[in-house]
Amino acid sequence: MSMRSTLESLGLRLLLIEDTKATQRTIERRTPVMSSHRRLGNKSNSKPSLKIENAESVEIAAPQRTDPPPETRAHLRVVQNRRGSKYG
Repeated sequence: MSMRSTLESLGLRLLLIEDTKATQRTIERRTPVMSSHRRLGNKSNSKPSLKIENAESVEIAAPQRTDPPPETRAHLRVVQNRRGSKYG
C-alpha cells in the first residue's frame, strides 16, 4: 500500500517486464510436482464435532469463581516522558 501511495504522489507508474532467461533458470531448478502427492480438501486439522444426544435437556453451567478478582493497579501507573526524544 505504501509503495502505491508513493508512486501515485510522484506521478509514476510501475512496469514489470519478465526476464525470460531468469524464469527459465528458475523452472530448471524446481523439483517437479507429483500430482499424487497433492492434498486437495485437506481436513486433517479439523476436530470431530461434539455429538450430544437429547441436546434440549443438557444444561452447561458456567464455572464459578471461588477466589476474589485480581487487584488492579491501573491507578498507580505513571506515564513518564522519555528524555532526549525527538518530541520532548
